[in-house]
Amino acid sequence: MFPWLLPLLGLAGTAVQVAGQIKAGQAAEEESRINAKALEAEKTMNAAVAKQNMNRRIADYQQNMSANIAQFSIGAGRADKSVEAFLKAQKETLGKDIKAIQTQGYLQQQADTVAVASEKARGKAAMTAARIEAGSTLLSGISAFGKVM
Repeated sequence: MFPWLLPLLGLAGTAVQVAGQIKAGQAAEEESRINAKALEAEKTMNAAVAKQNMNRRIADYQQNMSANIAQFSIGAGRADKSVEAFLKAQKETLGKDIKAIQTQGYLQQQADTVAVASEKARGKAAMTAARIEAGSTLLSGISAFGKVM
């Protein structure tokens, strides 16, 4: 009846398939963008937590030192060498704790940066793959149409 109808419908089906593949790639890319934004927010929150931990450790040190100094002033007095050694050791411990908190915060920031970059790359790769797949589908459809006509 219409010999060109079926090949034309096949070509239309190919066009729909190509559009679907591109839409799927766009959706994956958008999902990746949303995930990357969430990871960036988490990165900011992790940095704030690290600062909060450091500030809490300093506050604990200051509170403990006040209590220790008050206790020592009742007993041997601050002039005692063992008291001075104790206070110096506490200050060194604080320094080590702060350094550990800073290092942990830095490492977490680096891990978060990698996670964000990885998520963005995943989205771009999904879109690239979708375009390649859509192009291949389009060429296959055109080829099949050409063979029938």
